Amino acid sequence: MHDPRDPALQQWLRSLKPRVELTARYALRAKFVAIRDDAEFSARIAALLRQLRPSDEDLAAILRDAQLVGQAFELREAAPLPRNRAATPLSFGRARQAKRRN
Repeated sequence: MHDPRDPALQQWLRSLKPRVELTARYALRAKFVAIRDDAEFSARIAALLRQLRPSDEDLAAILRDAQLVGQAFELREAAPLPRNRAATPLSFGRARQAKRRN
């Protein structure tokens, strides 16, 4: 993910349940420095907080969940690509096409 302000991503975020959206937004804000000062992004977080009115305990749980989501981003980015390219569905299609040509 390169631009967390992408309109398609923002639309998807708004399709989530409010608590899940808030968690995702906190995770994105922690990951991408560029949106930490984004007024629209921060306003949406503020609106979700007003809507949900989480207790201190609930907010702590949301922030913990956001941290876990952020860690999942890091793990996914660090994961190496599969070495056995023949195991991917796309490569099976390529192998079949190559056989047909021969």
